Amino acid sequence: KLERARRLRERLQHLQAACEASPFFKAHEFVGASLLLAAEANPMQADIFLIDFAKTRPLPEGVCIDHRQPWVLGNHEDGFLFGLENCIKCWDEVIETLEEEASKTPSLKMTEVLEEEAEEKT
Repeated sequence: KLERARRLRERLQHLQAACEASPFFKAHEFVGASLLLAAEANPMQADIFLIDFAKTRPLPEGVCIDHRQPWVLGNHEDGFLFGLENCIKCWDEVIETLEEEASKTPSLKMTEVLEEEAEEKT
């Protein structure tokens, strides 16, 4: 769980950095865009995808937005980076909780784990 949570946070941070560096992102409003979080247990994989571009539009000439400000009629702000940063903060909290739980759980040696699995099968 902890590694998957770390992977998702890492992918969110990567997406944030890519958006901030992208000339395309700077020149468009992303109204209604969504994040798709995908995780697979075996093998452990996690990724994040930016989806739902139906309402993505180029910004009018001379309009600059930072994707963090609240939307007000006519300002073209979408709040995308604001939402992304809040999502990262949420995953920070999830990771912190999982780390606390892991530190409270006594670690088992691999032989103990194998013995427990063998007992469960019988």
